[in-house]
Amino acid sequence: MRGFVAERVRIMSLLLAALLAFPAAAASQKSKGPTATEKAKGRVGERVVLKPWVSSLKSGNHGIAVKGFQVYRVRMEKGSMLLLAPEDVGLSGWVGEDDVVALDEAVDYLTREIERQPSARLYNFRATVRIELDDFEDALKDCDEVVRLDPGYAVIYSVRGVILNRMGRYDEALASFGESIRLEPNAITHANRGFLRVQMKDYKGAIDDFTEAIRRDRKESVGLAGRAWVRATCPDAKFRDGPRAVDGAKAACELTEWKSAFCLDVLAEATAEVGDFKAAVKWEKKALEYEPKDGGRRTDMEKRLALFQSGKPYRYEPKPRAKPSVDAPKPGPETKESAGSK
Repeated sequence: MRGFVAERVRIMSLLLAALLAFPAAAASQKSKGPTATEKAKGRVGERVVLKPWVSSLKSGNHGIAVKGFQVYRVRMEKGSMLLLAPEDVGLSGWVGEDDVVALDEAVDYLTREIERQPSARLYNFRATVRIELDDFEDALKDCDEVVRLDPGYAVIYSVRGVILNRMGRYDEALASFGESIRLEPNAITHANRGFLRVQMKDYKGAIDDFTEAIRRDRKESVGLAGRAWVRATCPDAKFRDGPRAVDGAKAACELTEWKSAFCLDVLAEATAEVGDFKAAVKWEKKALEYEPKDGGRRTDMEKRLALFQSGKPYRYEPKPRAKPSVDAPKPGPETKESAGSK
């Protein structure tokens, strides 16, 4: 069973790394999708990903821009339309069933697309899917293909950093995130590096990165939630700040319409940090409502619920680093020469 921190960093950093890879297009102007009262059937509960060309979901008369890779659960089915709910941060919406592929079929689907027309974008997409499937070695190979095709593709260094982080190769991950920021500084990669620095016990650096992520994009919840998480649960007391953690977690919940299990979980931790265990229990239970029944985080969330019910706050411990690897791919001088090619 994975530890809480490893699982949280896995979920959040995967989402973060991929967000920049597929810029959101204009919201769809097609007809209104089914209402939320339509009866569900068929594929409900299936884990799916959007196909690379999909740029928006539908919610009533509005489009919800898709910022990047995300794993969704099918919540409802109406004819050829599916209501999708993100497993992590984000909003729910409707999409045509031909616009999604089952997660366990996504690698084969993308491989066929790559064989038909290879591109850095498709290799990057397949790398993110492979991270979700814990296939780190093949994900690194996909990253190498992206660099071969487009050395200036900045986001791939962030994706590579996520992989190396998951493998416990923290120094190499830090270098990779740094290269991504050098090529194209942005909120998402700063948040990625913030989660890595938590694992490296560089809590000040983590807070600084989350703060920079917030400065660069105040409408993105992950920086707010990440900083609140550190301020609520850091094992080093000098970095904890319960009241500010509560404020940040509430802001993240507002951005996600109070429907993100991750953000609600952070709010529960923050309210526990200020000694409001009644609120902590309330928010942890709410977070569990949005975590799938077979979700990988339920066990840890239920343990935190029991902790809060006993009147105790939560503290995390970073995952140990792996032994250094001389074979790990990392950015070098050759990538810097082509920084302007993208």
